[in-house]
Amino acid sequence: MPDQPRTTNQIVLAQHRNRFEESTQFGNTLTRFFEAQGITAVRFESDMYISSIWWIHATLPKSSLEIFDIAREALFVYADLNRIQPRLLNQIIERFGGHQSLDSDIVFIASNSVDAERLAEQREGTSISIIPLNLREIERDGGKPIKKTLERWLPVFDRYNVTRPLRRTDDLFGRKDELSEIVFSLRHGQSVGLFGLRKAGKTSILNAIQTTRSKSGSFVVQLDMSKFVNAAHFRKTIVEECWKSATSVLNKANKSTRALHREGFLGTLDTKGQATSDVDTLVMGWLDDVTAVTETVKLPLELIIDEIDTIFPGQSTQFLDHELQDFSVVMRQLRGLLQADDRQQPQAVLLCAGVNPAIFESSTTPDGRNNQLYKLVRLTFLKPLTFDDSSRMVRSLGSKMGVKYGGQETTESLYAYFGGHPMLTRQACSEICKLRPDGSFPWTVSQSEIFRVVSSRDIGSVYQQAKEIATQFTQWFPQEAELLRTLWHSDPEMQKFANEIVNEDNEALLHARAYGLIDPDSPPRSRIGMITNVFSKS
Repeated sequence: MPDQPRTTNQIVLAQHRNRFEESTQFGNTLTRFFEAQGITAVRFESDMYISSIWWIHATLPKSSLEIFDIAREALFVYADLNRIQPRLLNQIIERFGGHQSLDSDIVFIASNSVDAERLAEQREGTSISIIPLNLREIERDGGKPIKKTLERWLPVFDRYNVTRPLRRTDDLFGRKDELSEIVFSLRHGQSVGLFGLRKAGKTSILNAIQTTRSKSGSFVVQLDMSKFVNAAHFRKTIVEECWKSATSVLNKANKSTRALHREGFLGTLDTKGQATSDVDTLVMGWLDDVTAVTETVKLPLELIIDEIDTIFPGQSTQFLDHELQDFSVVMRQLRGLLQADDRQQPQAVLLCAGVNPAIFESSTTPDGRNNQLYKLVRLTFLKPLTFDDSSRMVRSLGSKMGVKYGGQETTESLYAYFGGHPMLTRQACSEICKLRPDGSFPWTVSQSEIFRVVSSRDIGSVYQQAKEIATQFTQWFPQEAELLRTLWHSDPEMQKFANEIVNEDNEALLHARAYGLIDPDSPPRSRIGMITNVFSKS
């Protein structure tokens, strides 16, 4: 018979456990499973809205902690439901946000629904490893050992292979300083342009800032220029998204949204926030309505725009010339909101991202006209990760899959090839994981697996990804790209010639330095070995 609880916390925990066991069909089954597996529950909490859902915090046995690096409490969700909807994942993410003691990379879902396994297989776009526990199997035969369950399900999610930008700040490695600096600028009315190499993590940073700023009650709208058909589509979307965000901000602050629903208050929107399809009305009234909504919220609009460089004349492959001229008009109008007069802060602040900063960096457009967006934002350049941050990312992501990078020489090799570029490093590690022998838990990566991956020239290989990055850099900065080819030429005389140019002109490799293709040393030193290899062979 277990010892009687002695402390107040133990008494409260026992009371909640008893209520869980008495009010659920399989509560006793799950708590007996915990005891048999050495899992220690430290919190039982029923869901506020659905009585058949319970939230349980627990610590795993030492053997699992060491193998899979689950250092904090694990979240178990008891869900006695016929169907588990993907929206449960949103609740789980909210739970992680409100409880810092939880390991936010993993969740156990105890259920009888086949949907739990489906969620574990598909994950619906989340970066959380989902471990399903079948309650009827546990009731019938005690269930599989927790270590075996982790070995079965953790490798299902290749944590390295992220095909879409991240959204959670917990998923970002080595970007704390960039996030803090950008948020500081936004809070003080300073617009920011974030530029860097393809797949360097720019969109993930925008997503993380949008998430954190919205949670803090800020008035935020996030847009992606690559998703618009033309400027009319942009105007329609921005007024609708401003209305939605404003409604959310006011509701969270328990303030009235009556003005936003008033007939005739906004010229381009109806009382439900739907924009008119009349192009002329949108052209004439979109900016007035954005301004009116902003004044109603009484907060500056924090406008986040990705792929901003796609609307710069002479640089875009997405829009026709007349569409780019229309976008130019839109941005000139928007500039009035972004620039404060002598009496007040600006009504809006812009955070944008792209690869080519010419839209803010060049005083003229390629056709010789004055660039109205010149120096509109403070430019900041996103460099690759440091060695320490890159190594931490590699080890941390791998540990949740039972993949170990043993001595420092393996992470040093990865850094020599990829220089801390997040996507290239993760893609390489993802390919390395495919070489893992069946049943190897944990598995330690060796130099031979790294060499096999970096040597591949197959379609979709890491080399081909590096080649795409080099190609895009060449498209935007052809003179710098040519100089890099000369600098990394096999002929020492060519290298000497390139170094002389760099020594005479400190800005000859301005963007190559800013983007981290080379270290800021003089003479310049290659940082991303794989991209250096691409340039030297082109």
